[in-house]
Amino acid sequence: AIFNNDNKKDLGTTDTVKALILSRLKASANYKSIVKTSLLFMAQPRNAYDAFNQVMKTSNKIWEIAGDTSQGGTFYSKRLILSGVYSSTLAYWLAKETRSVGESEYFLDQRLDDVKKIGKIAKQSTDVFEKTKRELGSIITRRSDFFFDKSKLYIYTISLGVRVLFVLECCIYTHVNTRPSS
Repeated sequence: AIFNNDNKKDLGTTDTVKALILSRLKASANYKSIVKTSLLFMAQPRNAYDAFNQVMKTSNKIWEIAGDTSQGGTFYSKRLILSGVYSSTLAYWLAKETRSVGESEYFLDQRLDDVKKIGKIAKQSTDVFEKTKRELGSIITRRSDFFFDKSKLYIYTISLGVRVLFVLECCIYTHVNTRPSS
């Protein structure tokens, strides 16, 4: 069934976004070859602006229906991220003529999980940078210690670098080890 806006109150935001994307695929199921031809046309360089505009309008509409009220940078980043999720799911669905919407649902679930990981990675990075900012603030207030003992500054810089590399390594490890094997 196509998405029913009255039933969205029973769904969370992610499930509403998922239901809306799947509804768009279901609505296009009988026109798969036409959608593919249209996308090939829109993929031409002279149509790049219009293609981007259309995918952003689609993403915006999905977020509006899902009840998003974000503003500023968050407003735009949510739409850009969703446009990537929607576009990759649409491409996956269109890649095989016999691929059903149901088969594409797993792929969509994986992309939505990836987006959740971005949030976790951003949180970890923010935590590291906030701690770094606090520590740099304490260096500035105790700067005389560092002017007289440069080894303290070098040790601090090395520990900061190790901490940042650890967060990045954890993010990469998590990303690589959660991919389904092919």
